[in-house]
Amino acid sequence: MKFLFDENCSPSDKFIETHPICENVKYRLEQGVKDEAILEHVSKDEFIIVTKDIRFALDATGKKFKVIYHHESRNKDYFLQAGEFEPELVSEFKSFEFK
Repeated sequence: MKFLFDENCSPSDKFIETHPICENVKYRLEQGVKDEAILEHVSKDEFIIVTKDIRFALDATGKKFKVIYHHESRNKDYFLQAGEFEPELVSEFKSFEFK
């Protein structure tokens, strides 16, 4: 498993060189590439995405990628991974009527 750093939190070139399990989006693809293109070009089984962009983090998580989201103002990392709900919970929720 490798760590793929989004442009908004890309580490230094020296860091990337000394940590072979880390890659930077701007070198793997290109600088300024759209989030959708990143998800199309990387494998869920090969990479954990590291980002400070909450929208990208939630989109990637929803598409079954593992994500490390760094919240800048809290200086905290959140480890995100989608999971499946038990069928009973899904069925019960679908029976609710929202108005």
